[in-house]
Amino acid sequence: MRSLVLLVAALAACGSDSNPSIDAPKGADAPRGIDAPLVDARMIDAAPPDALTLVQTVDCAGVTPAQSIITVNLSYSPSTATINVNDVVQFTTTASHDVQPNATGSDPGIHVPFSQIQCKKFTASGTYGFHCGPHNFTGSITVN
Repeated sequence: MRSLVLLVAALAACGSDSNPSIDAPKGADAPRGIDAPLVDARMIDAAPPDALTLVQTVDCAGVTPAQSIITVNLSYSPSTATINVNDVVQFTTTASHDVQPNATGSDPGIHVPFSQIQCKKFTASGTYGFHCGPHNFTGSITVN
């Protein structure tokens, strides 16, 4: 829903019949008619690559994960895991399942797109909930 609201607001701000290079007075803020880069609405809830998060994507090469979580049918296997601070969890998703952070209380860095194998390092204790976007089945990782 948040993504839809942001998309509607962005589209509403796009229209203008005036020519900003002619109509904008000198010293005014940036002209409103300048094109902004397109944003993939599916990624609005995901953490930007440079965001500070407690869950960090790391290279799986040379890492021995403390836990591996895969999507099987309509669930994560295992659906819950317990690890230690700075441990790595390897997530394997399919073409129809992903990993998204729960709406409240989970770090945005726990996002794994469809058909991906990603390793995530958990740098702080706590419980990190996640779900499959299309099917809403859930999982969680407790970090000691």
